[in-house]
This record gives sequence, structure tokens and C-alpha cells, in this order.
Amino acid sequence: MRMLFAGLPSRENSPARIICEIAILLPLCLIIYATDLNGSDLWASHEARAAMDAQSLLESQDYLLPQLFDGSLELQKPPGYYWLVAGLATLRGHDVDEIDVRLPAALSATFTVLLVHVFVRRLLPRRPAFGIAIILMTSIHWIALARTGRIDMVLTGVVTMALILGTWSPVSRVGMFAKSLLLLFSLASALFLKGLIGWLMILGAWSVLCIAKSRRWNSRFDLLCSPTLVATVLLGFGSLILVIPWFYLANRHTNGELFESLIVYHHFHRAFGGSELASHPVWFYIPRLAFDFLPWSPFLLVSVVAVLRRRELRINLQEQPGLGGLYWFSLVAFCVIFFGLSFSRFKRADYLLPAYPWLAIFTGVLWNAMQSRHSSSVQRMTQILFLLVSLGTTIGVRISQQRDALPYEIHAFSVAVRQEQPKPSPILLFRLEAHQLSWQLGKPLKTVIEWHDLRTLLGDNANFLIREEALAECQEELKEFRLKILLRSVDFLQSAGKAHRAYVFLKAEKSNAP
Repeated sequence: MRMLFAGLPSRENSPARIICEIAILLPLCLIIYATDLNGSDLWASHEARAAMDAQSLLESQDYLLPQLFDGSLELQKPPGYYWLVAGLATLRGHDVDEIDVRLPAALSATFTVLLVHVFVRRLLPRRPAFGIAIILMTSIHWIALARTGRIDMVLTGVVTMALILGTWSPVSRVGMFAKSLLLLFSLASALFLKGLIGWLMILGAWSVLCIAKSRRWNSRFDLLCSPTLVATVLLGFGSLILVIPWFYLANRHTNGELFESLIVYHHFHRAFGGSELASHPVWFYIPRLAFDFLPWSPFLLVSVVAVLRRRELRINLQEQPGLGGLYWFSLVAFCVIFFGLSFSRFKRADYLLPAYPWLAIFTGVLWNAMQSRHSSSVQRMTQILFLLVSLGTTIGVRISQQRDALPYEIHAFSVAVRQEQPKPSPILLFRLEAHQLSWQLGKPLKTVIEWHDLRTLLGDNANFLIREEALAECQEELKEFRLKILLRSVDFLQSAGKAHRAYVFLKAEKSNAP
């Protein structure tokens, strides 16, 4: 521990002091991220998909490839996150539930905040390091995804750990061996979580840092180091070797479908085009980040303008020990992730989450440089404002997230459907990829795409589910059947307002049936 904080005076970097700081941040993170995780149903599509995949692993005990409740294999993403969820459910001794799906994200968010704080404390005193941790902890999108069962937060923890480990320069062979193992674990975990995307984030940032830390630029990074290009290549290939056995077995099991879906479609087609998914402009992430990084994006803007306009602030960044190194390192890491994702054709705001720790560090460093020129009374007023904004943001996001889940309420509708068609009778889903609904209905399910397959399965008398907007087309196509509406999901919506998606449960009877 002392070796990690060699850049600070001994009074500032004592292990006891660092542990006390972590003891303050840890319960704050857990209160914000990990409380009331089962307060709402799995309303996000990715949450319900993760729940079905993890539950299939528990039931089949075959951990090679998970399955959805209709029996289709999960080929969109590697199974890393689903392994985590299934492992949590096993430890808790019951089937998968909301806590199992969301807890990995909450713990990863907590881990990342603590890791960023420890990393920054290598070079900065307690107060600015705390400020940076709070900036990351309370940005609105960070809080929202910390409480949502998505892969992106766990991937962010892995990417952040890898980049921070790269700055550690152990002096002993044991330390070097431990660092190498942890870096291999980080890279392999990134591959198991989201394929090549997280893996390329880590290797790309390392490569750019290696170039930036040439003889001309090395002094700007102060006490921070980075892996050499040779080490970057070796670690990258080493992690691939760890993952290839799973990929080979899974791809063989699916007769090559895994390669076509995961690599060709979800990597290259999404990134470079050729997918039916909507493409987004290069600048898509700029306005998204301005909103999602609230309430700190205005602080960032003010700080950037002040530093660009005032030469003494730029000098201050270089004069304060450690501040310049954090400034340049966080800027490089953020830009690599931000611009790398910006040039992908398909974009989603959640994908940018691995850039948030570095943007928080960059914002905190600039704000600290600007505030250090002010009087102590101004600094105290700013700190009070800082804490009030953090508290207000946290409360606002928690309330907003509960409200946003209301239009997705389908539990009562799902129960009613199962009462009409109890288990073990399978429910037909016609042209539906409704993971929330599928999770609530439970097994067995059968998804049908083509009209002739639906006619065959309906026979003389059967029930099936469709989206309400497809009802008119269904009545036109199935003229040989009398269609009776048994249930509508909008009739079961508990909250006021419009449902996210409306479903209809139909009974089909042959017109010539007696």
C-alpha cells in the first residue's frame, strides 16, 4: 500500500488514512446503488434477457451457452455477465430474481468509485480525491446504470481496473507477477463480458499512452507509468488464448452460428454498417454526454473555459505535484474510449460508460486547479454547493428511475395470461421479442415468426400473444379463424399514462369449427 502512494508525504498516504476514506465512501455507494434493488420488476429488456439466460444456466447446469425461455440460444454476447448472475443466485440459494440481475452492476459501480479514489490518492490530497469520487458517484447516468442489470457497468469496472493497473510499477518480481495476472484477468473478463469491444478499449488506451509517453511527453505524466507496446501485445494475445477454448467449443456447438452472430453481426456490422439497426452520426455522444454527465457537465464546461482563457491555471496544472499527470492520463484515456466509440455506426448512450471514470477525474482535476486560486471562504461555499448538488442529484435519479419503470408494468397482465393458459402449456409469441413479458410469463414459451407456422400451431383452437399494433394485420391474415381478444395489457397498467408497449392475448378458433 505504501508503495502505491509513494508520491505523497507519509502523513497523507498512510494506509490507515486511506482505509478510513474507503470506509466513508463504501457505505455511501452501497446506499445509493444497492438498496431496494428489488423495488421494481425487471423492466429493462437487457435485465429480463439476463435473468432468462442465467436461469437457464441454473436449470441445465450447462454453462457453455445460456438460453432464453423460448429455447433460443444466447448468441448476441458472451456469457460472462450471465455467469455472474447465475453464480449470485446459486450463492443465495434460489432462482434468479431482480437482486441477482442488478447486484453485479451495483457492486461494480461501487468498486469502480473506490478504485478511482485510491488511484487519485496516489497523487492528490484527500479533499480533491474525494471530490473526484463524488463526481463519478453522483452523475445521473452512472447512478441509473449502477441500479440496472446491464453488462456495461461491469465492463466499466474491468476496463478501469486494467488501465489503472497499467500505471502501477511494482519493484519486486512477486508484484510484477501479480500485476500480470490481474491484467490478464481484466482483459479476459472484458472478452467474456462484451467480446472484442472492451478488450480493444484497454489495448487501445495502453497503445496511445505508450506513444504519448515518448521522451518528449513523458514528463507530463509525472509518476504514472504504462505498459510497453511489447507488453501490450503479449497481454492481448495471452487473454485471447484464455478465451479461445470457450469460443471454439461454443461455436462448434452452434455449427458456426456463434461466429456469425457475435463476431460478424454484433461486432462488425454494428460498427461499420450492413445492419438493419439505425446508424447514428459521429457527434451523437456529445449531446448525450452533456446530459448524462449532469450535474457535472456545467462544472466541466466552466473549468475548461477558465483553463483555456487563463494562463496561470495552465501553469498551476503543471506546478502542483500529480495534478498534471492525472490531467494528461485521464484526457488520453477518455479520448481513446470516446472517439473509438464515436466512429461506430451504431451507438447507445450506455456504451460510453467506461469513459465516465476518466471524465470524472479530468473534471475534478480542472475544477481543483481553478478553485486553488480562490480564497478559503469561496472554497468552502463551493464545497457546500458541491455536496448539495450531489445529494439533490442522487434523490432525483432514484425518484425518476422508479417513475420510468411504471409504463413497463406487465406483471399483472402476465399472471392473467398464465391463468388463462397455465403451465405446462406453452404460450405462443407471434413476432415478439419482448424479454420483459417472456420473463414474467415463464417457461414454456414458443416464438413464431412466419404466418404459415402460426397457422399450423394454432390448429383448430389455440391462444397466442401479439403486439396490439399488429392486431389489424393479424385479423386480415387469419381470416379462416375467429379471433377473440382475451386480455389486453393496457387494462392491467397500474399507473396513469401510456404503456411502453401494448400486448394482446388472442384466442383463435377455426371458423368452420362446430
